[in-house]
Amino acid sequence: MAAASTKSDRAALLKAFDEARTGVRGLVESGVSTVPDLFVHTNPYASVQLAPPGVSIPVVDLSLPAHVLFGPTPPNAERIPSVCRSEVIEWEAHAAAVARAVMALLSQGLGLGDAALEETSCLEGKLMVCHYYPVCPEPERTMGLVPHTDPGVLTVLEQDGVGGLQVKHTNGDGESFWVDVRPAPGALVINVGDLLQV
Repeated sequence: MAAASTKSDRAALLKAFDEARTGVRGLVESGVSTVPDLFVHTNPYASVQLAPPGVSIPVVDLSLPAHVLFGPTPPNAERIPSVCRSEVIEWEAHAAAVARAVMALLSQGLGLGDAALEETSCLEGKLMVCHYYPVCPEPERTMGLVPHTDPGVLTVLEQDGVGGLQVKHTNGDGESFWVDVRPAPGALVINVGDLLQV
């Protein structure tokens, strides 16, 4: 009976949160100092330990929740919020240039011509996803996204100063652990997606 009560309490909290229509940003702006119970979950991935001290990934968030499809045909610019339209279009052009350069290097490494990956349509479909991840007041009480891989060819990521990105590293002994990808000002994170790992 207690489990049913907990489930209905969570449903009521979720309904109230949805009806408030302020989102996580509204919670942050209201000054919350603890994670609301609605967002506290048991971490099903807790069995994978964090990286030992000193282990890091060398690396090189936009602030509006949006998805913009940039290819193979250009988007209707009017569908991009005017407050960030020029910046989004400029970012896409720069991200495409970085992706083109990275794909040329990958093509060279495979012993192919510089344009081999681009010629196989690997640069045509482009999607921009912008997220707002505020600093969590109690990160130990909740978790972010579930572990996943990126489904496309490449992901070009510009982190903000909040951080939170982790990668799963498996060492030579088969031991796995999560490594924080610390934000580095002016740097980009390039993730190789599932389509290049075939």
